[in-house]
Amino acid sequence: RCAPIILQGPAIEPCQRFGVPIAIHEDLIALGKGFCQEGISSTPEQVVLFRRVDDRWLEEARIEPPESHGRGIFGASVAISGDRLVVGAPVLSGSGSGTSMAHVCRRLVSGWVHEAVLHPEGLDEPAAFGRSAAMDGDVVVIGATLANAAWVFRRRGLNWEEEAKLQNPQSGGPERFGWSVAIARNTILVGDTSFTGVDAHYGGVTLFRRIAQQWIM
Repeated sequence: RCAPIILQGPAIEPCQRFGVPIAIHEDLIALGKGFCQEGISSTPEQVVLFRRVDDRWLEEARIEPPESHGRGIFGASVAISGDRLVVGAPVLSGSGSGTSMAHVCRRLVSGWVHEAVLHPEGLDEPAAFGRSAAMDGDVVVIGATLANAAWVFRRRGLNWEEEAKLQNPQSGGPERFGWSVAIARNTILVGDTSFTGVDAHYGGVTLFRRIAQQWIM
């Protein structure tokens, strides 16, 4: 009989949603705070990392935002690839001040360190940039639902560079585009929660492929 294994993070007021965003890569699990809209926590926001050692899952680290982060929702989304972690930290209207962003952290021999802040140029706030996140190797995709877009960043050497802005070009297209994102090699999926068109259906996924160094729908 297989006994369940329960991984728990710290309680964060006023939102008790640890484990809503989950990411796993090989022997590493990340648990985030989730996309909470009940207010900003007065306690430190954290992403908790667990690593499998033999047959046990042990807490490895608690990642917190830099002091200059502001009052976003750190841990609204998480993604892992190799020894890197990306954490979404969106800012919503009425939920904080500052700039929506995503943080990239890297695991070194000495522990986890903050590597970069990702934010699109010219993005107006609030945009909910960081509502969703996905990572595959040196490529990160971040959704921004209030901007109806998702952005692609690529690591080149020591720098993370903005590579593309993904949108659905259809007239009267998806709302909350970027609610979810996924990436595998040269394919990106972007989910939305509503669509107003001729058929008036709700929810959808848009597929992008990278061809000749461009992301094409």
